[in-house]
Amino acid sequence: MQPTAPAAILIDADNLQDEVWLEAVREQVKHRCGRLPVIRVYGSTAKLQSRVDLWARLGAEMAPTLPLDKNTTDASLMVDAVELCCRDGVRFFAIASGDADFAPLAVRLRARGCEVWCFAVTQTLFNGAQLYYDKVVRFERPPVLAPVSVTPERVPALAECIAPYKLLALSSAQAATSLPIPKLAVPRLPSSGKSQPVEPSRPALVSSVLKACPALRGGQPLSLSLAIPLLRREGLIGQSEKPKSWAAKLAPHFQLMPASQPNAIRYVARPIGVKAGVAVHKKQAAAPVRDVDGPRQPRVAATPLRQELHVLRSALWACAYLKVSTADVLFHVPELLDGKQRFSLSSVASRLRMKGMLAPPHSALKILDRFPASFEVDLATTPQSVRYIG
Repeated sequence: MQPTAPAAILIDADNLQDEVWLEAVREQVKHRCGRLPVIRVYGSTAKLQSRVDLWARLGAEMAPTLPLDKNTTDASLMVDAVELCCRDGVRFFAIASGDADFAPLAVRLRARGCEVWCFAVTQTLFNGAQLYYDKVVRFERPPVLAPVSVTPERVPALAECIAPYKLLALSSAQAATSLPIPKLAVPRLPSSGKSQPVEPSRPALVSSVLKACPALRGGQPLSLSLAIPLLRREGLIGQSEKPKSWAAKLAPHFQLMPASQPNAIRYVARPIGVKAGVAVHKKQAAAPVRDVDGPRQPRVAATPLRQELHVLRSALWACAYLKVSTADVLFHVPELLDGKQRFSLSSVASRLRMKGMLAPPHSALKILDRFPASFEVDLATTPQSVRYIG
């Protein structure tokens, strides 16, 4: 990417100071602008000195506020932003704060032709932030689990256990005579000859990756700019190791998306290739899955063709799929616009076949797999489902 106009990251240390998140901010801005941005961090002298090692690793310039009774962090950040825009010609700003006080600043900078992004924690981001910024990137803070108090159960004494029963004393003659013990008929289950369903084993490295990046557990794509810093911090990927070569070691448990120029990674919960003789239980969908209304158009076998015509038809369908956009799918299947409801994959494919967008023998994944950021496909549930995520 060719370097563009200067860029600046302005960090509100009172609002955002997590090391992993700030490294993700720097990487995203560098990828967007093609050059290392100017980084400044604002806060009280005591707060900045407490994280001086972090600011050094980020290459950030500390801008301590005046020692007044009132907090002047927001005002200092705004003054520097206006100066960078008007004097230094900065045209891209990344505000690392969810404070609503910076909304007027974003509006004025955008009016002067600047592009302004917001990076903030979801829990501290003000409502309607997307109306004032060109783009809002949210960081999720994991919930704090309250400790559970466990009261040990009292174990009753032996006397309490046998008190309700009367022990009958047997005479020596009765004791010498062995009492017949009835044989209990234990029913035997018929042997089916099949092995019991067993959960496929998961390599230890895969578990370590999921522990470092818990957001991958749901099967949804995670941006590489967020995942790579977490994995490097845990020592799971080398500093100079490329994501493609690293992901190849863990195939098929992890998948880079898209395949040509990957910018996201997805965890495949149940990879293809389970050993013979091992059955895997199918996970039921947590939320109800609806069918798209309308007549079903089943997949039918294609008419046998000569090899040359078959290759030509496959190439034409592949070209046609490249022209299909997210808007085309939503236009023909408007039920997906709900966003909260999951729809069965087969009913969506039936609608697309009826509209002439999908070949009869093909799966809807031919189209949906091209838009991982817009459609969430769950193949581990019964029935398989799809949801529009925007």
